[in-house]
Amino acid sequence: MKKIITAAEIKEYDRFLRMHFCNCLTGFKSPLLVGTTSESGNENLAIFSNVFHIGADPSTIGMIARPTTIPRDTVANISETKIYTLNHIPLADYEKGHLTSAKYPEEISEFEALNLKAEYIEGFGAPFYADAPLKIGLSLSSITPIKENDTILIIGKVELVEVEEKNLMVTGHLDFSGLRTVASTGLDTYYSTKFIDRLPYAKYRK
Repeated sequence: MKKIITAAEIKEYDRFLRMHFCNCLTGFKSPLLVGTTSESGNENLAIFSNVFHIGADPSTIGMIARPTTIPRDTVANISETKIYTLNHIPLADYEKGHLTSAKYPEEISEFEALNLKAEYIEGFGAPFYADAPLKIGLSLSSITPIKENDTILIIGKVELVEVEEKNLMVTGHLDFSGLRTVASTGLDTYYSTKFIDRLPYAKYRK
């Protein structure tokens, strides 16, 4: 039996039920580890699941950060240094990746606390997660407050990408089955992925 759930009913859910339900509505997402440093050089690594493609020319990626009613080291670091990294999470590391969501003191690096190796690529000053099968370095384009719920939209320009050549197709597609990264729903539920099919460009025909 199908169930209709109204906005009024969702509003009556307790905080955590509403949070999990609403976060799952858009389905599978790619949780990514965001690597930053503070102006003083302290490294930070935090998991974000609301990351999305914006455009290809120039290549831009958007990311939603939660409300800043409490300190958010990632947002502060990006604001200060103007650069950051996105790192896809290997299947073997999803538990450690999830633990980066804990509230660590500013002076504690998640890289060190969780034994996740930081890596730097020449010419780019923000830390990557060394074992990530797909690494993206970005420069900050804009930070825009979203008034509806006090979140923040961060838009970055892609400056570099590192990926194994075997997982980069001649068409430009990336083989995520070969990359063996995780997908997620909500804030705490993880899945593996499997290739199904790739279809030709859709054209309307009379």
